[in-house]
Amino acid sequence: MEEENGRLSVSLSLDGDEGAEKISVSYSRRPEGVCGSCGRCSASWVLLADACQHLHGGAFLYLVKIEESLSRKSPEPPPQTSSTFRDYAPSRPSGLFLVRFSSDWGFLIRTGLRSALSHRSYLDWTNRLRHPAAHRLPEYPIWKAIHEGFFLEDIREWSGERYPVFFPKNGSPFTGLIESGRLSLYRPGETHPLRLSAAVDNWRYVGRWSSSDEGFLFQGEWCLGEETVNGWQTQWLERKHCRLLEAPSCLYVLPGNPSLPPSLKGLLEINPHTPLPLPATAEKLAISLELRGHPRLAFQWGHGSLEEAFGIREDWKPQMDVQPLEGQSIRIFPYVRIGEVRVPLFGPDRIAQPDFQMVSESGKTLLLKRDRQSELLLRNVVEKAVRKSSTTAWIYLSEEESRGFWRSSWPEIEKAGFCRSTDEAHSGILLPGPINCHVRLESGEGPELLAQGYLEAGDRIFPLPALREEGEDPLVKLSENDSILFDRVASEQAEMLRLLFQLDSDGKSWITPHAAGMILLHRPDVDVRVEEEVRKQIRPFLDPSPSTLREEDAGPSFAGVLRTYQKQGVGWLLSLLEKGLPGVLADEMGLGKTVTVLAFLSRALPAIGPGPVLVVVPASLVYNWEKEVRQFVPELSCQIYHGSQRQATAGDFSGTQLWITTYGTVRNDIDRLSERSFSMVILDEAQNIKNPESGTSVAVSRLKGGFRLLMTGTPVENHLLDLWSLFRFLFPGLLGTRRFFEERYVQGKGGSLWQKERIHWLKSLVGPLILRRTKKDVLSDLPEKTLVDHWVDPGEDERTAYRMILQKGKEELRVFSGDRKVFRMNMLALLLKLRLFCCHPDLVLGKGQIQIPSPAKFLEMLEKTREALEDGHRVLIFSQFTGMLDILGDALEREGVGFYRLDGQTTPRERQRLVDRFQEENPSGPSVFLASLKAGGVGLTLTNADFVFHYDPWWNPQVENQATDRAHRIGQKRPVFVYRFLTRGTVEEKVKALKDEKLLLFDMVMGEVDPASEDGFSRQLENILEWIP
Repeated sequence: MEEENGRLSVSLSLDGDEGAEKISVSYSRRPEGVCGSCGRCSASWVLLADACQHLHGGAFLYLVKIEESLSRKSPEPPPQTSSTFRDYAPSRPSGLFLVRFSSDWGFLIRTGLRSALSHRSYLDWTNRLRHPAAHRLPEYPIWKAIHEGFFLEDIREWSGERYPVFFPKNGSPFTGLIESGRLSLYRPGETHPLRLSAAVDNWRYVGRWSSSDEGFLFQGEWCLGEETVNGWQTQWLERKHCRLLEAPSCLYVLPGNPSLPPSLKGLLEINPHTPLPLPATAEKLAISLELRGHPRLAFQWGHGSLEEAFGIREDWKPQMDVQPLEGQSIRIFPYVRIGEVRVPLFGPDRIAQPDFQMVSESGKTLLLKRDRQSELLLRNVVEKAVRKSSTTAWIYLSEEESRGFWRSSWPEIEKAGFCRSTDEAHSGILLPGPINCHVRLESGEGPELLAQGYLEAGDRIFPLPALREEGEDPLVKLSENDSILFDRVASEQAEMLRLLFQLDSDGKSWITPHAAGMILLHRPDVDVRVEEEVRKQIRPFLDPSPSTLREEDAGPSFAGVLRTYQKQGVGWLLSLLEKGLPGVLADEMGLGKTVTVLAFLSRALPAIGPGPVLVVVPASLVYNWEKEVRQFVPELSCQIYHGSQRQATAGDFSGTQLWITTYGTVRNDIDRLSERSFSMVILDEAQNIKNPESGTSVAVSRLKGGFRLLMTGTPVENHLLDLWSLFRFLFPGLLGTRRFFEERYVQGKGGSLWQKERIHWLKSLVGPLILRRTKKDVLSDLPEKTLVDHWVDPGEDERTAYRMILQKGKEELRVFSGDRKVFRMNMLALLLKLRLFCCHPDLVLGKGQIQIPSPAKFLEMLEKTREALEDGHRVLIFSQFTGMLDILGDALEREGVGFYRLDGQTTPRERQRLVDRFQEENPSGPSVFLASLKAGGVGLTLTNADFVFHYDPWWNPQVENQATDRAHRIGQKRPVFVYRFLTRGTVEEKVKALKDEKLLLFDMVMGEVDPASEDGFSRQLENILEWIP
């Protein structure tokens, strides 16, 4: 073999013909491979294709080895050429050759004396084996054995020809072929067959580490039963069917599972006679430690366990040092750290430091493994946040950049996991984290306790600073020389404590032992520190809920008669007042919550000291409240704070014991009202503040009152966030911040997530402050209420028109499918149009434009109204659309039926007059009362009606229940029949399903359904619109 001018020349003799002319084959390095020509027939050919007849399979595979050595950057010495073809490939009919590729290896099969089996020949033999005539061929036994012992793994292509690559199947067919001599196993370039052996079932690989004067040594061995094989330069190939180990003198079949990890190959490359330098030792030791749990692998250090001598750590923590410079400028040093080892994220040292570092800790050597990918991500976070990079480990920020850093950059960096180092040198300017906020309870001069908020920074303690507004400088000055970075976590801690304990600007407040007991009992996540003496004082009140409902009579000024459950309500409210706790009177609609509260006031007002009572109600109930106050507590001075002359009338609110105002007035006058401290603040129909983002809810939460009371039959209407909004006013901080509440109870903004343990926890937290009774529980003498879902089948004309509106709406929606916000708005508009059509076609496009002469539901409503009136009943009809009330009113007038009508345009005084007229026992008066659902659903007593018709369904069942209970309440003497008219096969069916889900949520939170029996439900609007693609 010779190499000259980039060309390699090789001479091979023919089989056994020593005197014959030799075939001269020349090769050249070319991009497409190694090319050559035959000296006998002058045929040009490309390696690994079917060459001329003078070339045989053994020579072909021998040249593969030559090609591999030519392709290496540092070629090994070429193989000796003294061996003849007879020596290389004995004259067997077939042979199995082990070939290596760049990243893997497998087997090629030689048949006859020509060349490796091509893909075309393989397909030809496969097809022939399927025919019975092939069984008579002399090659049939060997081909059958090959199909039984091997599977086709891949098709590799060389110079335009494709060759099948095989791999043995697991089990005896493969080993039987070799052991029987029907196939021989060769390596390219070798003339002697390779021995095949099966290892024992409990084979394993053992690696032994040791140290020497020159470094570390590693010796690996394969323990295969009676044989032990040096692991250096061995290789294994693994497939699902079989695992093979190639050693210098044998090919071993390794049985059993699990598979061997690829990282083991790095250990098989270690020369056991050459000491390893420290960087390479750390990397290979880390591989050994990572593989120590594998059942087939074992590693030792000397004569002991590797795990006892070494460990591996990857828990690098991102940190940042901040060093103040002259003025307000700073420089920052971001890095990752384990113990005392730091790796900077910027500068040349970041690249220079090795991937593994060895440190000693407690007599054990630890390998610190870097994660360069994670470091790069952290580096990108810092660069993006500060909008600059650096060629050194430090990044300099000017005064203006420094202010932006604390305001916006640092919160973004902190979210990525960075923390401030505790060993920064700040010269008293900045205190490093971590920061902790807590409240300490101390004894006061009277029965109340002093709550004092504190902030801890390291070993220093400061009074809790005032809350910062969003966007303000996050650097808070604690003393003359000390400032601190008030990050998001610290801000949330301070906000939680200030809300819970109502701390003033100095971080102090007074709190009753009962309220302290409730906080300690239900908010263990809040850091409250109590001295033992104070704890003894609180211990009797650690269960702040009233044990049993005691009955209490009203005060002597009360001019009315209370039922037993109302006396219990008075007792419950007095118990809360004594303990300094707020409450929610959540009795079902129609149980007389207003009377209960007025009876409570007749007892409580003489004892609560100076300061008026503020009652906030919907505008429609102002005069109803004034009427009931004068009726039941005539000695109580009462005025209305509402209207254009309200501020002149009220003055400083002195001289009047009870003021009645509206939610809208509170929203408009909150700056004035928040300056006044009321002895009590009572909210009627408190569900009006259920939206925490509304201006009304925010304004009401600013009112100051010694005792706070909510009155609502529906504390939860749509989702759990309703409850948080109510408690933001009632007991700020008890349910945490909004973020805290949503993360714990709500999945996504406003979505319900009530795993049963969380609902039970929520009920135990708010339960002591909520009193709820239902009519079924306390009014055994109340007439029965019958609910009927009255389904109406629309006519064919209605169905056709409904489908036209629906189809047109779908087509319009598809136009906006790319803009989610616009799509949602148009989807709601389509829903409204469909609901209006279900009420009456004239509501959609105007009277007469859709010709439906006899709308089914409208006619059914009129028929039911006639039947009820003919039988001497009085009817209350609700619709949420005033246009529908107009149509109903016109139809009643045509039939000569008198009626009253109440909607949002009705003034409060006219509203009260209509109610009084309907309640009069006047047989000649109108027997039908039309009301819009929103305006007539609250604050009315219409017990003269015993039939209630809901013409169209509303999303919220509690709103409908409130409207129904205008008739089914105290004073009703006849059974009440409630009809809900629903059009089958329309969107009203979806509304009905959503109502059932919301009612389930209310019952679960209020304790009327066991959440353990329910898995939850989805409230998304898209569920209503399943019919939209």
